[in-house]
Amino acid sequence: MATEVEAPATPVQRLRHWLPSLLGLALFAVALWAIHRELAEHPLAAIEAAAEAIPWRDLVLAVLLTAGSYLCLSLYDSLALRWLGRAVPPRQAIAAGFVSFALTQNLGLAPLTGGAARYRLYGSFGLSGLDIAALLSFNALTLALGMAGTAGLAAVLAPEALATLLRMPAGLVGLLGWVALACVAGVVVAGALLRREIAFRELRLKLPPPRLALAQLGIGLVDWTMAGLALWVLLPADAGVSPIAFLGVFVLAGLVATASHVPAGLGVFEAVIFLALPDQPAQPGIAAALVVYRIVYYVLPLLVAGGLLGFGQLDRLATSARAAAGRMAPLASLVMPNALALLVAVCGIVLLVSGVTPAEQDRIAALGQWLSPALVNAAHFLASLCGLVLLLLAPGLRGRLDGAWLAAAAGLAAGALLSLLKGLDWEEALLAAFVLALLLPSRRLFHRRSALTAQALSPGWLVAVVAVLVSVTWLGFFAYRHVEYGPQLWWEFLLRADAPRFLRATAGCFLVLLVVGIGQSVRYARPRGVSLPTTADLERAEAAIRGAEAAPSNAWVALLGDKRLLFSDSGRSFVMFGVQGRSWIAIGEPIGLRAERSELLWRFRELADGWGARCAFYETPPEAMPDLVELGLGFQKLGEQAFVPLDDFSLEGSKRSGLRQAVNRCRRDGATFAILPVEEVPAILDRLETISTEWLGGKSVAEKGFSVGRFDRAYLARQPVAVVRRDGEIHAFANLWTTADRGELSIDLMRYGKDAPRDVMDLLFAELMLWGREQGYRRFDLGMAPLSGLEARQLAPLLDRAGALVFRHGEHFYNFEGLRRYKEKFRPQWEPRYLAAPGGLTMARVLADATLLVGGGLRGVLGR
Repeated sequence: MATEVEAPATPVQRLRHWLPSLLGLALFAVALWAIHRELAEHPLAAIEAAAEAIPWRDLVLAVLLTAGSYLCLSLYDSLALRWLGRAVPPRQAIAAGFVSFALTQNLGLAPLTGGAARYRLYGSFGLSGLDIAALLSFNALTLALGMAGTAGLAAVLAPEALATLLRMPAGLVGLLGWVALACVAGVVVAGALLRREIAFRELRLKLPPPRLALAQLGIGLVDWTMAGLALWVLLPADAGVSPIAFLGVFVLAGLVATASHVPAGLGVFEAVIFLALPDQPAQPGIAAALVVYRIVYYVLPLLVAGGLLGFGQLDRLATSARAAAGRMAPLASLVMPNALALLVAVCGIVLLVSGVTPAEQDRIAALGQWLSPALVNAAHFLASLCGLVLLLLAPGLRGRLDGAWLAAAAGLAAGALLSLLKGLDWEEALLAAFVLALLLPSRRLFHRRSALTAQALSPGWLVAVVAVLVSVTWLGFFAYRHVEYGPQLWWEFLLRADAPRFLRATAGCFLVLLVVGIGQSVRYARPRGVSLPTTADLERAEAAIRGAEAAPSNAWVALLGDKRLLFSDSGRSFVMFGVQGRSWIAIGEPIGLRAERSELLWRFRELADGWGARCAFYETPPEAMPDLVELGLGFQKLGEQAFVPLDDFSLEGSKRSGLRQAVNRCRRDGATFAILPVEEVPAILDRLETISTEWLGGKSVAEKGFSVGRFDRAYLARQPVAVVRRDGEIHAFANLWTTADRGELSIDLMRYGKDAPRDVMDLLFAELMLWGREQGYRRFDLGMAPLSGLEARQLAPLLDRAGALVFRHGEHFYNFEGLRRYKEKFRPQWEPRYLAAPGGLTMARVLADATLLVGGGLRGVLGR
């Protein structure tokens, strides 16, 4: 079979792929410039002195306020679950809320980082994917109410002070404050008056009632107030800002940081604070407060969350401790890779920052008594490279690569040792050792066997690493502004030569990053694995289907040869996908071994990303949502799949009296049913082709494709075929899809000739179900009813409303309602099926591409 390869992404398409990340980098650079301008007159030593001068009582108070803020964040989930009417043990809800917010506060991407955790944890308590999405929407509303309420109160209570900080008229500030409070009150009142549903993507939600909205407002206000005051207590006394006015600035900084899409608003948040508090003498203290606040409010909760998750991974504990760990284990198994990726990245940043700032001279002097200057300089250089490597390894940890786990463990151990050798930096060594202690027991979570050289770094992450290097380079030049730079600095290897060490380490890091970037660019330009399958590939796929674990019956559609096949390393599992434009659309889930499922999902996602393609999954069941949401995908309902349980299937009784009568009429007309094994199929292919041609002509339709079969001799010869004969001649047939574990039985092509008996399809279906029950199959897949179950309400999402309209009035193109009614006669159980794809307009594009794939192109879709 000939192969064909899609053309790689064009430069314009690649630029679009990189554009959001580049815009974020540009905004980060602007923020860095603003910070540099504000601190231009102050040496780094002044900032360090200001940090050391922060009273311990203020530090303790900041920690307590941070704990209060995170307690409020943890209660967001409990309040949302109460609104949804779902019963989840309070400890699990609080744990999920705390860990999820600890991740999202540091990384952002709340639907991805926080949503994935909740899919798995709350799924065990009966919550659906839409329930989790509703919970996230409720939490967003709580956060927005708290933000608007805090800012509004600050503007109303202290308009003059806030106006001075924002360089705005006091009257305008007060007016904006009243507007914000009016919006908050409007939400509360609307919950009492507006009983209609509102739409949020695929969701149809009602506003919370006033009592619940007031609880949201209260928790949100306390959360934002405590978070803001945690920074205010760290500010120097000469900053000259009241707590109420500062809360208004704090909310504004948080809003701008969120809108920037820079992870955790790093740099952007600080720039807004600096611009609002321009008092020059206080700038070192403000900078010190912001640095300490980052540690207290962001890093410390992340370390606590990592510790709790790591605790949940331990098996050999005392009885009481084992019970506590058991409560964390469901969350730990999903979230731990993300948490460890973030912690490893933090360790990398700490090592890089340490490498560009002056060392403690008393420690250097003590170290010089035992080590040579050459060894200290080498340790300093290698520690910075180690920090960069840890940053580059973080995405591999999030992707659960076993190679990334091993390399990160080695990198953390080396980082701890090198931190001591380069300047007795026990703080960095302790942090690296702590993260290593969390990483080592989590080995079983990193099950994807993949070479690190095959890892694809996303444009966003590469840009983030560049931003970190640019930041630490700026910090280095800022710290050594008094040094006269010249060629001789590169060759100074003295113990106290901090600036030369900074230059060498920075140059080495940029060189390594350049090599990695070039390697990634080559990888983006020349990915593999998108050719149409050869005959050998189809044989390997057939063997994988026969040995698959819990495979759906439609796995056999892979043997059509019209879809690409992405195999696992063992060859016992694969993903089948079609390419339409820039959409790569896989059918269902990976086929094969469960142990290889996660690896294949990530590999497909990374392969599509390398080609600048849109990754999607077609006709996915609800149970696949937790894994797919980890890939950053959203969901659009396509319809409902009909399954007939076979253990008690019978034509007896009143439920199926109409079906029984149709079957009996066929039998009286002389129709007989038979199952032909694979070896007998080639002999009847000529007759089957004649029937297929008559059927297509009578229906005035063209062959479909992608998720359903077409008449293809090689394809049909691989499966048993059910036939209906009359007077010894075949008048109808259907090829069988079976599963090795007898979990599911289905058919693909269902065709009959012009002289076939009346109700022949009823006979064919009924006989197949009776035969399947005798053979021990658990259920019969009747296929999907497209667009079934979609809502047409006024406030339903646009795609749902359009689908419901077509379902009811699209008879010219397809008999949607008639198909649903026909399948209802078999009394099936209906299960929803979804399209998993990136959200927004991309979802609509992928849906259109999937329609073209299934319909056989534009001519096939519109031909009738």
